[in-house]
Amino acid sequence: MTVDAFECLLDAIYAAGEDHRQWEKVLAGLIAHLSVAGSALFQACDGSGLTLGTWIGSDPGAMQAYADYYYAADPIHWDAVPAGIVCPEHKLIQSAELERSEFYNDWMRPAKLEGTIGLTLIRNGNFEARLFIPRWLGSEPYSDEEVAFVQRLAPHLQRAVGLNHRLAVLQGERRTFEAALDRLNTAVLLLNESGALCYCNPAGAELLKKHDGLIALQGRLSATESSAQCQLARAIRAALAPEGGRGGSVSLPRRSFRRVNRCSR
Repeated sequence: MTVDAFECLLDAIYAAGEDHRQWEKVLAGLIAHLSVAGSALFQACDGSGLTLGTWIGSDPGAMQAYADYYYAADPIHWDAVPAGIVCPEHKLIQSAELERSEFYNDWMRPAKLEGTIGLTLIRNGNFEARLFIPRWLGSEPYSDEEVAFVQRLAPHLQRAVGLNHRLAVLQGERRTFEAALDRLNTAVLLLNESGALCYCNPAGAELLKKHDGLIALQGRLSATESSAQCQLARAIRAALAPEGGRGGSVSLPRRSFRRVNRCSR
């Protein structure tokens, strides 16, 4: 692989770290360089069993069957290898032992696969991610150079999968937080670091729809009364200040309040 091609593969790995949908490009790059049957990324979280994340090349039905059943029947001692260390199948089990197993006869041979490289990317108690790169049945074992190539990629693959996991955890926490805010009768409006509106709960959406005190213009909060807009903009800037930003309170005139006051006289 040329230096440029290797750098392109690294770029694809880190792009997949930010967007898990990009893993197909990474796995396709591995297949192209190693001339293998396929490549699959599996995950297990909170003891809920193995999940097939992304696969390329190999029969997806076979990969799903591995996740659903044959993972538990796999006699290859992948768990004996530390995370981050690339290991070919033939160094973990004798061929005679493997060929006597249900795993080999009911899964590997029908899928026409053998000689897998395995790489545990993360193993931290409640989360595990593992990369498998199998060869076609009858292929030569992986060479030392091919194993070294995948080992060179290992730390980058680990960082990318770790980033995927952290982003997924944060997204889950955000959904839980938003679900709690959605139950409030009080309007809650959240802005991102650039001041754009990024979330409003149902009460907040109802408030904006009434155009009574606050409105959203091109994704940003604005006062319905021009006399209060400068004060609101100043409070938002203060809240978004990089150092010591705490915002403040702003009293915004509302048409509904004026109607109440006139009726009460």
